[in-house]
Amino acid sequence: AAGKIQVFNISTLVQNDIVINGPAPYQYALMDMNGRIISRGNGTKGFNNLSLQNKPSGMYVLQIISDHIKQTERIIKQ
Repeated sequence: AAGKIQVFNISTLVQNDIVINGPAPYQYALMDMNGRIISRGNGTKGFNNLSLQNKPSGMYVLQIISDHIKQTERIIKQ
């Protein structure tokens, strides 16, 4: 039987920080809606915060890449 696919649990409606709860270490890229990369980096297994504190309100795209997972989420900053 195939194992359960684990996904990253990500807060998508945020005010200051995106909270990412990951089942494994990962790399991320945060982009604006035009595809420009705003920030990129690495996260660890468990809870991680990604700050949007100095960014304007609006929509962003967060792409997460781990060993077996590629996940993309739309993030709305209020």
